[in-house]
Amino acid sequence: MVLAGAAFFFSLERALYTLIYLYVSSHMVNLVVTGLSQRKAVFIISPRWEEISRGILEGIRRGVTVLYGQGGFTGNPERILYTVITFRDLAPLKRLIRSVDPDAFVVVTDTLEVMGHRIGNQPHW
Repeated sequence: MVLAGAAFFFSLERALYTLIYLYVSSHMVNLVVTGLSQRKAVFIISPRWEEISRGILEGIRRGVTVLYGQGGFTGNPERILYTVITFRDLAPLKRLIRSVDPDAFVVVTDTLEVMGHRIGNQPHW
């Protein structure tokens, strides 16, 4: 509403520049508050889950959890790998998965907060 009023009283160009400024500054504040240590949660579904799991544990040196699932269409049992990594570890993880199983199903999501040993970005109270 404020920007619409500014566009009416001043100019559309100034209102759009203000909108861009607000967008960029809010992202910069978010970056400063969360830091560059934001973590990624990764789900991996592959029939070669054991090799990928070993690569994560030994190569990337991150923990991995094996979840047991079932394919919705086929009904076949599936193993789902779940790991939380740093942004810096994302590219090596993708290379690892691609080298072991290029057809693996991978979902990468942002995390809001991670607490725990070695990977957590919370203050230690």
